[in-house]
Amino acid sequence: MEEEAKILLHTLVYKPQDEAIQRLIRMRDEALESALKLYNVALTHIEPKYHCQFIMLTVKGEASPEFLAYIDHNEQAQKACEMVFEAQARSLHALARAIREGCLERLANEAPDVTLIRREK
Repeated sequence: MEEEAKILLHTLVYKPQDEAIQRLIRMRDEALESALKLYNVALTHIEPKYHCQFIMLTVKGEASPEFLAYIDHNEQAQKACEMVFEAQARSLHALARAIREGCLERLANEAPDVTLIRREK
């Protein structure tokens, strides 16, 4: 499971000309920075041996029975889960709002030239 918990970084490389696309990129970068800060705080409530499993639970929804039992009996771990899941819910609400405002409409109609680069370890 630890191997799965290692996150591969992908970078979109292109020069966006459209202001809507630039705004989405800024939003993405701000969201990533915010997520890193959130996880840094949340992980202080989780025993180090469970850090990878915590990330797997909050990112992929997968957890071992042992880790689920740990969460069931540890208020600090429950608090960490709540923090992350509430932040995810807020992000989904913000995305829905952006879609309603038509901010993402251009992305569906204009397929920018995007090159996906996988960064190796």
